[in-house]
Amino acid sequence: MTLTVLYALLFIDCLYVPIDLYATLRNDLPSVAKILKPYFVWIIVLSEVAVFSRMVFISITDVNDNQKIINHSDTSLHWPGLILGSIVSESVAIICIIILVLLTWRMEQLLNAFFLHGSKLLV
Repeated sequence: MTLTVLYALLFIDCLYVPIDLYATLRNDLPSVAKILKPYFVWIIVLSEVAVFSRMVFISITDVNDNQKIINHSDTSLHWPGLILGSIVSESVAIICIIILVLLTWRMEQLLNAFFLHGSKLLV
């Protein structure tokens, strides 16, 4: 049950950090914030999808351990679906993380261009 609580806190944290960073950029560098806003939206969406997809299948396992709802024995018909769901959720999370890394890299390029060449590139 501890992992479910940690993922729920991470879910909230994935909302807070990019929004706070965007608010800081909007106050300090409004022209940069305007250009980077779509990237921040995608970062929020993708990080929430990655955390939520993993949280669902970890929560199913935690609830099962506490309530003994589904039998995970070798003869049970439920475990192949749970394993397939876990594989799909992990794959979705990995794809989201790769896209997040690429988005962050692109944002870094835009910020470097702004600081090296000035605001004329952002117009």
